[in-house]
Amino acid sequence: MSEIELQNKTLEEQNAQMFKELRAGEENAKQVPGLKRTIEQYKKQIARLETEYAEANRVSRELETEKLMLLSKSDGAENQKTKDQERIRNLEEKIRELESGMISENAEEYGGDLGSEITFATKTKSDLFVFLLSYWMHLAADTVTGSSRLPV
Repeated sequence: MSEIELQNKTLEEQNAQMFKELRAGEENAKQVPGLKRTIEQYKKQIARLETEYAEANRVSRELETEKLMLLSKSDGAENQKTKDQERIRNLEEKIRELESGMISENAEEYGGDLGSEITFATKTKSDLFVFLLSYWMHLAADTVTGSSRLPV
């Protein structure tokens, strides 16, 4: 083969190779707009997910703050409950002391026997109960009618 034929053959091979590369480039060029759209969709998804994450983070912080406040209130309520229970125990003890003192003082008036003490204590408690019940009924009636009478 002559040198011109060799050069011609080399040029044909180079031309075929370049033609293949051109077709591959054209295929890639066709894919670029689709890839650009996909990339834009991914960017929008990332922005949406970042917004959702920020919102979820904000809600989580708010809930954590609310949880801490509720725990604090709960602790305060427990402490108050303990104080109230202690106060109730003290008041009940004081009532028992007063009742036993009243029974002992008044028992002497009735002859000092146990039966008369029980009768007096029962009468005193029932009188107090009737008075309180009457008072509460008057308060309820006054609330409904709007008057301000207090039972005597």
